[in-house]
Amino acid sequence: MHGGSVTARSAGLDRGSEFIVRLPTVEEERAAGRTASSREGQRRGGRTVVPRRIMIVDDSKDTADVLAMLLRLAGHDVHTS
Repeated sequence: MHGGSVTARSAGLDRGSEFIVRLPTVEEERAAGRTASSREGQRRGGRTVVPRRIMIVDDSKDTADVLAMLLRLAGHDVHTS
């Protein structure tokens, strides 16, 4: 529905995993004739920031919490897992 893709890969046992999620940008959405989010953007640092709903998944709780804090300060709705 969003025109994106998800890819998962691993080099093998005990080598970790990589998950790639690709979603179209607002510019790509506009070029494809789709409408952007109806939520109002906020001016921050000379740019308009459209609040996003973001989920952070990381095996390091401290890293996830710091990233979540930074994204919240930028005006986003953030959840960690």
